[in-house]
Amino acid sequence: MATSVACLCGSIDIPVQLDTTIDQEKLQLCHCQRCRTSVGQLCSSYHLLQHEPKLNGLQEYQQSDDISRFFCKTCGAHVFAHSKPSGRFLAASGLLVAKIPVKEIVHWQLSDTDDGGLGVYLPGTESPTVSCRLDVLGSSLMSKEPVNPGQVEFKEQTLHARCICGGVEFYITKPNASSSQATSPWADLLVPYYTGSGANPDDVKWWLRDGATRYLAGTCACNTCRLSSGFPIQTWAFVPKSNILNVDGSPLDLNHGKIKRHNSSPGVYREFCSCCGATAFWHCDERPLLIDVSVGLLRAGGARAEDWLEWAPNRVSFAEMAVQSDLIGKLEEVFLKMPPFQFRGNSNYRGSRPNPKHEFSFRYRPPPTAERPLLSRKREVTPDLLQGENETKAPLKFASLDALSDSGEAEMDTSDDDSDNERPRKRRAMGLDGQQDNAPAPPPPPPATKWSNPDPYTVLPPPSEQTNKRVDVVKLIRKARLENSAKTETTDAVKENSDFISLGPMTELEPENNAPENAPRGPKGQETMDSGPGNRKRTREDELKGFSRKTGKPASRYNYDGSVINEWKSRSQETGTPWFESTPSSLHIGSQLNHEILSFYNWAKPQEFENIVRMDLVERLNIAFQKRYPGVEIHAFGSFASGLYLPTADIDLVLLSNSFRRTGIRTFGERKGQIYAFSGFLKGTNIAVPNSIECIAHARVPILKFVDKLTGLHVDMSFDNNSGLIANETFQKWKAQFPAMPIILSVIKQFLLIRGLNEVPTGGLGGFSITCLVTSLLQHMPQGNLQPNLGSILMDFFNFYGKYFQYEYVAIRMNPPGYFNKIYFGSSDRLTIEDPNNPDNDISGGTREIDLILRTFAGAHTTLKNRMEYLALVQGPNKTILGPIIAGNFEEYMEQRNQLRRVFMSESRFAKYSVPPPPPEPYPVDGSSSPPPLPAGPPPPGPPPPPAQRPIKKAKSKLRGTVSEPENISSDESSGEAKSNKSRKGDVRRQVCRDRAARIKRLRPDLTKLPASLSVNQALRHAGYETDAQMEHDLAFREQQQAAAA
Repeated sequence: MATSVACLCGSIDIPVQLDTTIDQEKLQLCHCQRCRTSVGQLCSSYHLLQHEPKLNGLQEYQQSDDISRFFCKTCGAHVFAHSKPSGRFLAASGLLVAKIPVKEIVHWQLSDTDDGGLGVYLPGTESPTVSCRLDVLGSSLMSKEPVNPGQVEFKEQTLHARCICGGVEFYITKPNASSSQATSPWADLLVPYYTGSGANPDDVKWWLRDGATRYLAGTCACNTCRLSSGFPIQTWAFVPKSNILNVDGSPLDLNHGKIKRHNSSPGVYREFCSCCGATAFWHCDERPLLIDVSVGLLRAGGARAEDWLEWAPNRVSFAEMAVQSDLIGKLEEVFLKMPPFQFRGNSNYRGSRPNPKHEFSFRYRPPPTAERPLLSRKREVTPDLLQGENETKAPLKFASLDALSDSGEAEMDTSDDDSDNERPRKRRAMGLDGQQDNAPAPPPPPPATKWSNPDPYTVLPPPSEQTNKRVDVVKLIRKARLENSAKTETTDAVKENSDFISLGPMTELEPENNAPENAPRGPKGQETMDSGPGNRKRTREDELKGFSRKTGKPASRYNYDGSVINEWKSRSQETGTPWFESTPSSLHIGSQLNHEILSFYNWAKPQEFENIVRMDLVERLNIAFQKRYPGVEIHAFGSFASGLYLPTADIDLVLLSNSFRRTGIRTFGERKGQIYAFSGFLKGTNIAVPNSIECIAHARVPILKFVDKLTGLHVDMSFDNNSGLIANETFQKWKAQFPAMPIILSVIKQFLLIRGLNEVPTGGLGGFSITCLVTSLLQHMPQGNLQPNLGSILMDFFNFYGKYFQYEYVAIRMNPPGYFNKIYFGSSDRLTIEDPNNPDNDISGGTREIDLILRTFAGAHTTLKNRMEYLALVQGPNKTILGPIIAGNFEEYMEQRNQLRRVFMSESRFAKYSVPPPPPEPYPVDGSSSPPPLPAGPPPPGPPPPPAQRPIKKAKSKLRGTVSEPENISSDESSGEAKSNKSRKGDVRRQVCRDRAARIKRLRPDLTKLPASLSVNQALRHAGYETDAQMEHDLAFREQQQAAAA
């Protein structure tokens, strides 16, 4: 298996050949002390190579007479290991460009860890061989590590740390008062970066654990740790700098001994041993007093040093960015089965020691009983008092017994449903109602003697109960309810919602449906789609475009008969054709159509200030992402990059990682968590409209959608996918070969847009597929020097594809131009267009409604034909020809252009460009004349040139025959990756070297003698840079200075 290895600084990019005779998907992890102290990690992992690799530019450390290790001189990444007796070379697993799946893990030398090391978190099998993994390949491994027992006993309460060669050696002390002097934002281990800001305003000392007796430790899977160490899992301990001492007892000196520093990104530093390459420290300018110490160097009782460290096993830092996602996934699976990690916690393995109250905890702490809202009468402020607060005494729940009467003539509530003055329902039903309304009331009975608590010695006993009337408790309850309901109810403003003030517009009444209940509704196929809020045209305040916020699936927007959707229907014939200009009636009808097509193209094509503002949006995103992710680049593709887009078109962008541009292997977008991480970062940049960010992470092509806060433009961003950039190059070639193509394309796009048939997620036809249809038609037309008639081309397009093209049997090939039978490629119920950049890919397979689209093409041909015949016979002022097929409500176009014009004129950074022309005067209602011409003036300077796009290697994809289209990445349709061959790779590599030399000559005029082509190593040597990242940062800064000076 052929691949290559590449380190963090970029100075190492060596092709290798993996040994295919063994199972490379079985990852071998060695936990022996020699491996841990050689690399600085809790374990090492290598893959066997078939041949000896090139070792140029690598530093060799001879670990023993039989074993050597090779690492990068600049960043310290371990690259190869060599067993001299067997002659075999091994490559570090974290640097392989090819992604090798991990199906099984084999642990070596777990017994050497004393506590299981990292093996307790990674399920696997243990090798029966009781030796280092490298021992099996060679003879008995005897380390050249010097032993100095006296140094180990530095003093009590210290932890010794040392690499295998002794070039990096230090001691760690127990936490003390100085440990709390450091300040730091939250680590990703505790607060994932994609959840928002990691600020620590309360200054929580999160690195101190177990009552400030231990330090926090954890695992990391970020790309920089992987590429700087050479292994996929890095282990760090967070230790204050004041608690790290040199061997002589002095404070830690990062320039002491053989420690070498690598500036991995602006403000971030990594130290390693320049002799053996062991990873030692990580620190940054944001928290200079807190150091990340590589756990593999610690010489404790166990590899995990749990007497000194408390591990946080519920998260792997930056797991969303891990390349070896299957390995990290196995690690996280074990974490999920473990008890939840408590920042303060009570899971003390040495006993149930009480936790100090001053420590922070993520767990909810219940309030004391006396502070509960029920007892303290804490509540939200409301406009009304609570019940009883405005009274001196609470009302009685029950009426006094003396105030009630159980006599028959007293009113009582006998039914909950009937009113007080109505007879019982049963009497009304039997016709007895009203028979005794006038009957005289019976005389009241004589009052009975009541019990008055008499003196039993002076009075007679009361009469017996048989002489008194029995008290009916049910009647008493009913009468009490009746009296209570008769009272005037107290006004409840909260209940009546009397303080509500509606801020919304007056709602229009829904049209009443006066049809009979059982009236037929007609064929279902002729019903129009629901025009709900999700189907509206998008404005600046909208968050989504036809997408359900819950499911992320697009909503259907078209009508089943292919008619214009409601949101695009024009209010009048005059406002529906703003591009129309009157032409002499004597002009031939074909020439009139040609003239109107040109008028529409000139009206719809982007203006200068639109291009400038859109390019500024791309530049703002580039600056923001490069600050957070050094080395990344954002490029535009699709209709915006091609220069042919409608005023409200999305901006299609792709975020390319540094490794993808160098190797073609995807780093971003491979895991769903990465998309959510980018979303969380974007929320903090103040670029996107709040609540407008939408992650479509489950699609085959993951997308991040949002609305720009300044311009209101909608942006669709994909990741590490250069298919759209390759399609742009193809489009430019076609545009130069067929000048009429973009003009016809603008009419077809508008025709499908107003019918809702331009969105691939709803079965429509994407932009790149439309381009291929127009170009294929032009490829089969006679070529010559004559100026083509645009009207004739448009009519031929609608006629051929609408009435003659049989998509069920024929597929379209762009290069070479032609058609072929679909029996071997494509689906009979879909349109099939062979990708011009990848013959194995069908770019239009997602167009489910191709039958409806072609029927609308046929209808458009008939409509235009009848319209031209009618206007040719009717005398008088000429009228629009395109109006019947593309007229619509273009208010949103006007609003979007006005918004971009306001941004262009109000933002100071656009002052260096000329002020755009004023908005055109409104056209006359009758459309009889064109607006007056603008006064002549000096031509404005053009928009700033787009950033130079270095040729990018095509992505290596495992999928074939995928259905995608690069024009609109908001669909499942994106152009497939082209096959790369050796000659093309060589051409790309040479072109990259030439571009690098030209860029350095342009930005570094002080360097007079430079060759015409420079590799990375040559550029670093000639320009005096230490690392590729440093060179890139300096050149980018010089480019910004030149742009500002211009």
